[in-house]
Amino acid sequence: MAWYCDPCDRYFVSRHSLQQHYDNSVLHYDNYICSYCDDEFHSQYALNNHVDSVHEYPYHCQECSTMFRTQYGLDEHVEEEHPEPEWWCHDCDRQFMNENNLRMHLNSRIHRGTNITCPWCKNTYATATGLTTHLESGSCRDGINRETIYNTIRRHDQGGAFTHKMIEGPNGQRFNQTVTATERSWNGRFYECPLCTRECRTLPALNQHLNSPAHQQNLYHCPKCNKQAKTLAALINHIESGSCGIMTFDRVQKNIQGIVTGKRMIQF
Repeated sequence: MAWYCDPCDRYFVSRHSLQQHYDNSVLHYDNYICSYCDDEFHSQYALNNHVDSVHEYPYHCQECSTMFRTQYGLDEHVEEEHPEPEWWCHDCDRQFMNENNLRMHLNSRIHRGTNITCPWCKNTYATATGLTTHLESGSCRDGINRETIYNTIRRHDQGGAFTHKMIEGPNGQRFNQTVTATERSWNGRFYECPLCTRECRTLPALNQHLNSPAHQQNLYHCPKCNKQAKTLAALINHIESGSCGIMTFDRVQKNIQGIVTGKRMIQF
């Protein structure tokens, strides 16, 4: 195979001989610069060889290093092979496993702040669920808890649009009464719940569990999909999730103040 110098019209027996010719001949002092990488060459022929061998595919994928002749080819490859994660928060640069997790993140205090105000203690919360959990826990003001909120709302929902009538005993007593465990709950290692066998390290922790909604009756239901809920917070969280489409997240936030104070009925 002969190696040819175009400007000089000469042939050489090897690439090495041709390169020596380029390096030593004054005819090749005018360099040819590669527009892709700025490397310099002594002839157009050498530049062409360089471009063909090195830059034939000048567009490189940053993800997998695959090379392409055109920007269009690269763009098409990236779109098909390396698509942007579907559930992605661009502001936080975070990926989520599913749409619901992303929605919960976007509706959290990170993005929405704390714009829901407790009507009594003026603490602020990011969502209607947060405010309702605060009120039902009984930590806000004496007399306000899960049962008093239920009673207030039930008075406005006699038809049972989204509340259940609380079960009562033969003498009118309600089944959601305070339950107190004793030292007899100790099983030798933990204090054990007699209803679900859950084990707690302390007796107060067991009593807190027994009087939580865990073993109490469902007081609410979704009027659209009939999902059952033991607390108003659980029902509102279901509605906020948008899983059944009964109400938008923003509409829930607007209605929450009237819901917890009983000033107006929730509108479905």
